[in-house]
Amino acid sequence: MFEWIHRGDVMRFIVSLIGLLLFCVPVQAVTVDFNAVSDEGAFEFLYAEKGVVSFASGGVLAHKIGNPGSVHMTDGGTGYASSISFVASGLFNAVQFDIDGVNNYCTDFSCTSAEAFDNVKVVGERDGIVVASSSFYSEEYARTHIFGGDFVNLDRLTISVLMPGNIINSTCMLQSPCSFFDIDNLVLDYADVTTVPLPAGLPLYGAGIGILALMARRRKKARN
Repeated sequence: MFEWIHRGDVMRFIVSLIGLLLFCVPVQAVTVDFNAVSDEGAFEFLYAEKGVVSFASGGVLAHKIGNPGSVHMTDGGTGYASSISFVASGLFNAVQFDIDGVNNYCTDFSCTSAEAFDNVKVVGERDGIVVASSSFYSEEYARTHIFGGDFVNLDRLTISVLMPGNIINSTCMLQSPCSFFDIDNLVLDYADVTTVPLPAGLPLYGAGIGILALMARRRKKARN
């Protein structure tokens, strides 16, 4: 009898454990790689990929000619978007995105190199309320920007190009765009699908199965 109980319970235990392990595996983050984005001539303002929908404002959502697989953004004076918002089917955490930045802002007309300023703004919203916001300099090379720990449980993420705070007596008065960059590989992690902890009673259940197995082995030896 104990041997039968042992085998039956072990099988049920194995099946339950496999189910729990599968349920506890965290869902992989979604990476929007913009591989299907067209160039500027397509005049698209909306782009959907892997359940994430992107909305452009201030211009089209497109890649710079000669640089497919990314989205080009400028602060104005071109047909490219100056702001892009991202929404998904549920709440999500903003993890990171790649940015390749170049800006031509100069403090006066005689300068020969760009001046650093916060030309990128990222904003996270939930239920129409801003819950996270930061600004930073894109730098003049390709890198990965990591979002802060407050960019969690969002229903909307927006990336925008910023103009310098003071453009008087600068090249930005007569020249546009003043700042521009490419974005790629936006990583979002769905916040409402998380790793489920193992039930507190599972170790006790396992211990009980072990005791039954030991009793079955002793009974078998006694019969022999």
